[in-house]
Amino acid sequence: MKNDKSFELAHRLKRAEEFNGGGKTLHAIQMYQAIINDFTDDPTAWYKLIDIYDKMGRRDSAITLLEEMNEAFTNENEVRLFTGHFYFKHQMWEDSLRTLKGFDMSFDNIALFICGIAFFNIGEYAEAAENLRKFIDNEPDSAFIGEAHLYIGRSRLALGELNLAVSYLTRGAVLMPTNPDIYQYLAVYYYKVKMYAHAAENIETALKMGADSKEAFELALEIFLAAGAEAKAEKLCRSYIAEREPSSKIYTGLAQILLKKNLYKESEGYLQTAIKLDPLNLGAQKLLKELTERRDNDLVKNL
Repeated sequence: MKNDKSFELAHRLKRAEEFNGGGKTLHAIQMYQAIINDFTDDPTAWYKLIDIYDKMGRRDSAITLLEEMNEAFTNENEVRLFTGHFYFKHQMWEDSLRTLKGFDMSFDNIALFICGIAFFNIGEYAEAAENLRKFIDNEPDSAFIGEAHLYIGRSRLALGELNLAVSYLTRGAVLMPTNPDIYQYLAVYYYKVKMYAHAAENIETALKMGADSKEAFELALEIFLAAGAEAKAEKLCRSYIAEREPSSKIYTGLAQILLKKNLYKESEGYLQTAIKLDPLNLGAQKLLKELTERRDNDLVKNL
């Protein structure tokens, strides 16, 4: 009898999958719903239906079904892990952590990775580092081992534990030698310890490898200015302004460089733009005041 039921379940799941694969999504949804009703002790149809809703962009329907599934399969590790991963995939960090609270990590160590990244994204850096360290210990050959090192490094940077941060980031660079994020955060480390040449080398590597966030370019500007590489800083700013989303910090940095060259008019224009983008940019306001005073003094000298 049990074998007959298992055969029927497998057959109906296969038919539903064929409907879905053939573009008959509505038929597949109806079949999976019927399977859920008829086979209350197997979550497979739940997984399939949730996935369909998710791919259709019906996230609310997927989440409703997800929570119903968790009520139907209370404390089942596989169901909880599926749910935690779903929330993780959609960057619903607190829901992911809520689902996996008290989870038996020995069931699947990937839960340690999920929790580690989720903790990082809600600012719980010590918890993030601890979960990811356990993941590394238990899964040294995982495809995610490099990412684990990166996020431990970032967590340790956030906690001010710089020596621990650099050890994980350096190992991360060995594991993921083409990942720009590794070099960006190595640059953060070297900048924090005032090793500006090393910081510049790493941020340049990150940019060459495709780091494209506003934060990466703003960091590069800070590093180049600290290293006294003003020509690089100016080139970076002009390239950024021409090609990317506006950044008050980038405009301020370029204005600062131009002010040193006594290019008052151009500097003033960039400062006004910087303040327009961010009225609370105190650095730009201070620089604009300095510019006005210097320009007025130069005018007096030339009378």
